[in-house]
Amino acid sequence: MSGLSDWFQAKWSLDSSVVVQAEAEAKRRAQGWAQHDHHYLERLKSDPSEAEAVLATVIPPESWLFRQPASFEFIRAWLAARSNQPVRMLSLGCARGAEAYSLAATAASLGRTAANTEIVAIDLHAGHLAAAARGTCQPLAQRSPLPEWAAAWFLPDTSGDIRLRDEALNMICWKQGDILKDTSIGVADIVMCRNVAIYLSETARKELGKRLSTMVKPDGVLCLGHADPQALWKDSFVSAAQTGGFVFVPRTAAVKHPEPVATVTRRPPIVAPLEHAKPAPLPAVVRAPAARDDLIEIQSLADQGALLEAAARLEHVLAADGLRAAGWSLLGSIRLGQNRDADAEECFRKVVYLAPEDPLSLLQLSELAQRRGDVHTADRMRLRAARAVTKEAS
Repeated sequence: MSGLSDWFQAKWSLDSSVVVQAEAEAKRRAQGWAQHDHHYLERLKSDPSEAEAVLATVIPPESWLFRQPASFEFIRAWLAARSNQPVRMLSLGCARGAEAYSLAATAASLGRTAANTEIVAIDLHAGHLAAAARGTCQPLAQRSPLPEWAAAWFLPDTSGDIRLRDEALNMICWKQGDILKDTSIGVADIVMCRNVAIYLSETARKELGKRLSTMVKPDGVLCLGHADPQALWKDSFVSAAQTGGFVFVPRTAAVKHPEPVATVTRRPPIVAPLEHAKPAPLPAVVRAPAARDDLIEIQSLADQGALLEAAARLEHVLAADGLRAAGWSLLGSIRLGQNRDADAEECFRKVVYLAPEDPLSLLQLSELAQRRGDVHTADRMRLRAARAVTKEAS
């Protein structure tokens, strides 16, 4: 197993802290494998799905719709000022597609179509891309109210998930690739690369910064995440300050902030509702239980991708005080990020035992039951969550 760290570093250019997590997960998975441990590295090399399973554990695949909403308001205004021009956008490290869906809905709200708008969504993980290509995401991907101009471009589907309308989904091209190595990505008007660099080594971050400087067109836009280092932008970009610091434009361009777009927007055509469709996603009054101060640092670790360390610290906290619903909720979310559904379900059950009307955990239990094929339990938990939200709002 001594070659695992070197292999992870060479294959994915990971930060040393992420390599440690990947190696620990690989060792855990190797324990349940039929052959001897020292053959597991050869399995990783020969079986892409096994390597992707480890990757998914240390790099969470989930995001949510319209994360950092001010960025999308900026993009929408930028697009509105170029209504007659074809536009190409990139979503780098797109995971299961929520960011690309948000870009597509933003463009569609202005009357854009696949004829004049291309969104290339790139990720290392083939399984995540296959899921994203379906155009659906769980209701919990809506963590805040959708912008008024975007809401019409999402519908509930027959399983209770949120579905992006085909007119918007058709703008997106899904591509498996390594954004540090793929030379065919090309340039774009708008590039989103948010919270990808936190998983990379220092050398890889510098290389990514160089690549981003060549990907964004001279009058284009770069969107980064709250955890991204200055190395990605300081040499080539300046901040569009009114967006909260997450949107940048090339230094060589005149910094002209687009005017806000009027609220009157293009609506999608009216279509008949799906038969037997489940209710629309619950409104975003769903809240996680309030965390105590000693959970904030653990939450920060999880947000940075240090899932193994965050889980270990949480287990220590909960061993001392197992009545903390907020702790079990956070641990359940981490287990979901590690693709450990059974462990996640047990955590959310404990939350519901301690806080029977916690909507977030009820929704998670509904989704996990749906994955297991237990439709009755899924519907029951979804109904309980709806009642809890209604009670909270009243």
